[in-house]
Amino acid sequence: FNMEVILELIKEKAKNKNLVIITGVGKIYPIVRSHALLNNLQNLFNETKVILFFPGEYTTTDLRLFGFKDNNYYRAFKL
Repeated sequence: FNMEVILELIKEKAKNKNLVIITGVGKIYPIVRSHALLNNLQNLFNETKVILFFPGEYTTTDLRLFGFKDNNYYRAFKL
């Protein structure tokens, strides 16, 4: 698995867009971790907003997939 392949695909599809919506992260867990994806996307998009639909619970500091706390920091907020 190579995160760069996914990032390049998202970057290509999001070219000249104001908003990127990402779904299906629960289906590819643990191959792609949502915190790693979000951390890498922040380097690609300065002005583009990213919405990640997450199949779990969000607190102000973490996302919990299947009820597990993973101790990763997310620069995210609930819509």
